[in-house]
Amino acid sequence: MKYIVKFNEKYDILDIESYCRNYLSYMLDDPNIYLEVIDSKTLSQCRKTFPIISIRSKQDRIKWDDIKDYFIPFVNILVKEYNIYRIEINGLNTFGTIQNIINDNIGNISIYKIDIIFRDNQENFRKKRGLE
Repeated sequence: MKYIVKFNEKYDILDIESYCRNYLSYMLDDPNIYLEVIDSKTLSQCRKTFPIISIRSKQDRIKWDDIKDYFIPFVNILVKEYNIYRIEINGLNTFGTIQNIINDNIGNISIYKIDIIFRDNQENFRKKRGLE
């Protein structure tokens, strides 16, 4: 439970990175796949602070069928623990909702990157947790 963000705290980038690396360790054993957690403060056009988890392939594209057994349970838990804004696959949000990913309704696509973008809105976070 150390990864759950309390309603009055901001996201801790290191906690999120540790959480992701631990949960996706088997998937990250593939030398072609790497994970980075980006703090939006480092992106010049962003005014708000929010983390972005980026899962990328180094050379070869990743087949959805090869990672979905690890990624879908990860997303299921992630959306319960954190306030996720959206998940972009290959830079696009064309696969609809996060629920489409959880329900495996995206087909066997080739992936070069998956970005999970968090919300940094504590009011929405508190409402999601039933704290208001």
